[in-house]
Amino acid sequence: KGEQCAILTYKKLLDKVRSGDDPITYNMVRKIMEEEVEHENDLEAIQEDLGMTKG
Repeated sequence: KGEQCAILTYKKLLDKVRSGDDPITYNMVRKIMEEEVEHENDLEAIQEDLGMTKG
């Protein structure tokens, strides 16, 4: 859940900086968001391995 919150926050931030004239900030936020998505995928895989997923 923490990763999902972080991803949503970075998506909102990307929307704000996308229209601006600051490609460095945009690329930095995009990279951080990509890492958060990877973390979420890793955590989901661990939960699956441990049989902790719902459903």
